[in-house]
Formats: sequence, C-alpha cells, structure tokens
Amino acid sequence: MFKRNMGRPPSLLELCLQNAIDCIRYLGDVGETESDLLKVILVHCTPEQLKFIEDSTEGRDLSPVTDSIWLKFYERKFGEENANLVKKRMKQKGVCFKWKLLFEAKAEEHEKEQQKTLQKSLNRLKQLYAKADQEKQNKQIQICTKVPPTKRNRNYGGSGSSIDFSNVKGRLMKKAKIEFVASREARVQATTMNKISAQSRISLGRLSNVSSILGKSSSSMTSGQTLSSNLSTTSAKSPSSTNSRHVMNSNVSTASAKSPLS
Repeated sequence: MFKRNMGRPPSLLELCLQNAIDCIRYLGDVGETESDLLKVILVHCTPEQLKFIEDSTEGRDLSPVTDSIWLKFYERKFGEENANLVKKRMKQKGVCFKWKLLFEAKAEEHEKEQQKTLQKSLNRLKQLYAKADQEKQNKQIQICTKVPPTKRNRNYGGSGSSIDFSNVKGRLMKKAKIEFVASREARVQATTMNKISAQSRISLGRLSNVSSILGKSSSSMTSGQTLSSNLSTTSAKSPSSTNSRHVMNSNVSTASAKSPLS
C-alpha cells in the first residue's frame, strides 16, 4: 500500500488509489492506466483476481507490471527454493517464460498430484471399508431356508461326501470330548460320580448283609413253627388216650360188679 504523510490531508490521487484498492474485487479492464499506479493497486490482488484483470484488459499486455507479482505468488505457494530452481533451469537453457504461465503450469501439476494422492487415499479407504464389511457379513447369522438332506439322501450323492461329513463329525466329537474331559466341570463331575458310585456300592453291600440275616431268621422261625405244630398235634391226641383209659376203667368196674363171685 502506498505511503502518505499523516501530517497533511490525502490528495485526490491517494484517495482514488485507496478506493481502487478497496474495490479491487470489482476491477476488470484497466485500460490505459499508468503502470506505476497499476503496480500500487494490483499488488493487493489474489491470483484469481489478477488473472481476471489481465484477461479482461483488451489491447494491452500487463505482463511488464504483473510478472513480478506472479513471481511472488509462485514463491509464496511453491517455495523460494523451487522458484530459484526454475530460474536456474531457464538460464541454463537460455529461455524465459512468464511467471504467470509458470505459476499456472505448476498449479495444474500440483493439482494433479493432489488428485492422485486423494484418489489413492479414497481407494485405500474403500478397500478398508470393503474388508470391514466382509468381516461383518462373515460374522452375521444366516438363516437357512433350504432343509438339509437326510442321511439316506446324502448317500445318494456319493460316498465321498458322507465319508467326509462323518470324518468331520468324528473330529468335532473327539475335540469336544477332549475339551470336556479337560475342563474343570468335567473333573468336578467325575469326582462327584466316583463318590456316588462308592456310596452305592456300600449301600448294596449293606443290603446284601441284611438280606442274608433276614433269610436265616425266617428259616429258624419256620422250624419253630413246625415244632410248635407238632407239639400241638401231640397235645391234641393226648385227651383221646386219657378218655380211652377212663373207658377201660369203667368197663372193669362194671365187670367186677356183675361177677357171681362177689
């Protein structure tokens, strides 16, 4: 921005320049404006605004005024080291290009590189999303609408499939059995079963002893009952013999009474 003495009021030229700088986004064709004034005004442009002014100005080449401004744009965006390298190459080859064209070419190249980098990042992101989606689908529970064939129907398809299935089933059962035996619950269950079997053996032994004792007592009771019945029979028969004796005595008495010797 131009400098002015703060001790005096601004001149008409300074006011016009300040107004042009404030409204620089509205500038287009600059016509035959002096180069010194354009340098003061255009230095406040952005690359897009400066390009628009140059493209809008007809019948005049503004590169003598804007070339140094484009060089500053180049250094500001791509670095002074890159700008010095471009100067060195142009000097070696004996050519000279406008910094506006160099800036636009470099910006286009930079844009393409950014697009490639962005595309690679997008492709990588798509692959990660696809991989995550595939893993998610593999973990999902799938509903089988088709009923699996029976064992008889499986055999119709060939012996190989049934053999493979049986082998797989056998391996799975073996693995499950090993895991079950090795588990803590299996050990606890085995200990409990051993205790139960030991208690059952003890109970069976006691029952057999009680049965043998009961068998002996029943036989003794049977013999006792037989003896009692025999005694009862004998006692039942004894009154008849007693009666017969009484009858004999009575007969003898009667006979003695009837005898003439008496």
